[in-house]
Amino acid sequence: MPIVETFKPRIVLPSQHGDETGVGAHYDMPIYPLGIAVREKFLDAQALDPLYMSALCFDTQSKAFFVGR
Repeated sequence: MPIVETFKPRIVLPSQHGDETGVGAHYDMPIYPLGIAVREKFLDAQALDPLYMSALCFDTQSKAFFVGR
């Protein structure tokens, strides 16, 4: 959440990843709590949770985004 608070993005695409250092590996870190926190703190932001391997398209001119199209 500190990174989200710093950049204040309009769209947040959380993802989980394993700790490659081997110290305190969190391979199953849930992403839903982050999405909920983003929606509660930044009312105009969206936290996307697309299905695995879904196509994401961000139009940098119009600022529109599409998921799965």
